[in-house]
Amino acid sequence: KRKASKDLLEEGDEPAKPSSTPAVDVAVHRMRFLDYQPKPIICLAPTSTSPTTAASDYVAVSRDNGTVELQSVDEKFRTVATVAGLSSRPVNVMTWTYGGGGS
Repeated sequence: KRKASKDLLEEGDEPAKPSSTPAVDVAVHRMRFLDYQPKPIICLAPTSTSPTTAASDYVAVSRDNGTVELQSVDEKFRTVATVAGLSSRPVNVMTWTYGGGGS
């Protein structure tokens, strides 16, 4: 049978007061095998913030290894698409164009 915590205290001892900050249980997963090294960014091209466009905002990111990433600003810069490139030919300049919907 377990003794109550107050029975385990010595005579004259006071029980410990709870701390003012609440304890939070957090599960942590450590991955030692992942050797992620991000590549330097060469160029950024944000979409237009025109109030007439109803589309979401995106940022095109050109990296040193030649890849271009499309990141969603509305989703905390989550990468939504990646275009593989050649490390010998990095993309130095990018711009967005919008179709006119012509004939």
